[in-house]
Amino acid sequence: MSFDGTQYVRIAYHIPIKVEAQDISLRFRTSRPDGLFLLMIGMSNGNGKEDLLEISLEMARVKVRMRLGNREKVKYLQVLSSYNAHSFIAV
Repeated sequence: MSFDGTQYVRIAYHIPIKVEAQDISLRFRTSRPDGLFLLMIGMSNGNGKEDLLEISLEMARVKVRMRLGNREKVKYLQVLSSYNAHSFIAV
């Protein structure tokens, strides 16, 4: 797929799904320092917040944010250089 920064794909599930993936891998090339790769939002977990998984580019670093229940974790991966192809695996 190819996106110019204004496009996106949205897939809505109206029933809960079970995912048994252990990791997510992405390969991309960009000249932009910020952007959103993936945002998955689950059902409300009872504390007013939904479980979520977000993979984004923030100031040329890959950011992985996960919230399950009351616990939230944010991890920053490598700094990226423009126009080069990049790959990463979020485990």
